[in-house]
This record gives sequence, structure tokens and C-alpha cells, in this order.
Amino acid sequence: MGVMRKRRAMLVFVGAALLLRGLASHLDSAAIGVAGALLWGVVAVVAVVGAVLYALSSAQVNAEHLFAALSAYLLIGVCWGVVYVAVVRVDPGAMMFVGAPLPKGLGMGDAIYFSFVTLATLGYGDFTPATPVMRGLSVFEAIIGQLYLAILVARLVSLRAAGRSSG
Repeated sequence: MGVMRKRRAMLVFVGAALLLRGLASHLDSAAIGVAGALLWGVVAVVAVVGAVLYALSSAQVNAEHLFAALSAYLLIGVCWGVVYVAVVRVDPGAMMFVGAPLPKGLGMGDAIYFSFVTLATLGYGDFTPATPVMRGLSVFEAIIGQLYLAILVARLVSLRAAGRSSG
């Protein structure tokens, strides 16, 4: 598939996701909202995969490759935040704040905060997963965060070292 075809396909996905989001808010339809969220998830996963592949695509590492790797890491954190919001909407007791149930659900800002605390394995302890599903997702995100950093940094450093030794 050519570059232009990929860009057009991505543009169609983004347009459809925006359209579904607008429709969901005007029609107050949960099903349309879920479809829009799933479409945004597809767009985000494609963006993360594309950024990682680009970051690892060259034998010589430059600033653009590092920015692509950083962008993918940040997208991973934001995407997991969206997952956490969805889980708490389905099961309001899945997350606790300072040992108590969330009074108003989980907002996107708090979800992204929890996601990056988990991704970086900081573990402040203010937000805590309260169900096996939420605990499993949190552990999975922490593992992804650690493996991403370890593997990607090692790969980029080795590419940089190989580029310096051959040049």
C-alpha cells in the first residue's frame, strides 16, 4: 500500500471517528459513542505502531527517530488512560481514590495521570485499581512501559553506536 493510500485511509478513520463523536453527543447514544471510541483506538494503535516502526527504521538515529519513539510512548500512556475511563464506566468500583470509591467516576485527566504513573511504575498510591480486571490492566501497562523503554532505548543506542563506528 502506497504512502498516499495509507494517509487517505487514516484520514477516513479520523473523519469517521470525529463524525461518530459528534453524533454520539447530539443523539446521546452509548452505542455510537462506543463505536467512536473503538475507532479512535484503532487510529491510536496505528499511530503508535507507525511511530515505533519509524523510530527503528534507519541504521542512523537522528532527532526525528527519537521524537517518534517519544511520541509513541506518550500515545501509549494516553491510550491506556482511555481504557481506564472505559473500564470505570462499565464498572464504577474498578478504581479507588485514596482508599475510597470514586465519587464522580474517573475523568480523562485523572485517567491519563494514573496511566502515566502506572506506565512509569511510579506508584504514588492515590489512585488504586480495585478489581482483578483493573489490576491486570495496570500490571500489563507497567510491563509494557518497562519493556518499551528497555528495548527501544537499547535498540536506538545500538543503532547510534553502529552508525558512529561505520561512519
